[in-house]
Amino acid sequence: MAESTLDSELIILIDRWPGYAELIGDDELPIGGWLGNTHHAVSQPVYRPGQKFCAWNDENIAGTTGMFTMIYLQYDTAAAAEVMAAKQVVVNDAASAAFWRITNDPDAVGLVLSCALAAVAISALTDEQWGWFWCGGVCPEGHLPGLAGNYATKDGTVAGALCTADLVADAIGFGPVAADTSAIIGFALDADAG
Repeated sequence: MAESTLDSELIILIDRWPGYAELIGDDELPIGGWLGNTHHAVSQPVYRPGQKFCAWNDENIAGTTGMFTMIYLQYDTAAAAEVMAAKQVVVNDAASAAFWRITNDPDAVGLVLSCALAAVAISALTDEQWGWFWCGGVCPEGHLPGLAGNYATKDGTVAGALCTADLVADAIGFGPVAADTSAIIGFALDADAG
């Protein structure tokens, strides 16, 4: 089947990353928000690797009302020229013993379907940069308008459990859970557009 898309408001992610998320209010967000240049897309970590915060998304601003979780991770790619874009699905890099090192390259991961540690990039990052990733709950569109809209899906994704999928475009996207080895990383509230 052809690849398709699923709207951000129809996706709920499950946070399977180690540790607990600290609940914060809008007045406790990182300086400059999630994309602040003192802590996001930086070469040295400002927060602890794997630090998680849980906050509230308000549909009166944008998106779906509900809680969301963000995690602080490091992008890792074998080719330094590769750039991660916003809205790309990432998984922990199987070549690293550090769970917080992630990749968007399905060729760098042993089994994409079995990756339980998945998140979504909130902006472009280059090799070895640190930043925030959406890893749980509703899409934080009220905080990050760039995350609104369509996400790549594979194989006629239907309402229900989601796993990571290897897309034709040599990227990781969302797909239907179709095997015992698939790790559920979220839920689709409706079928994809395809």
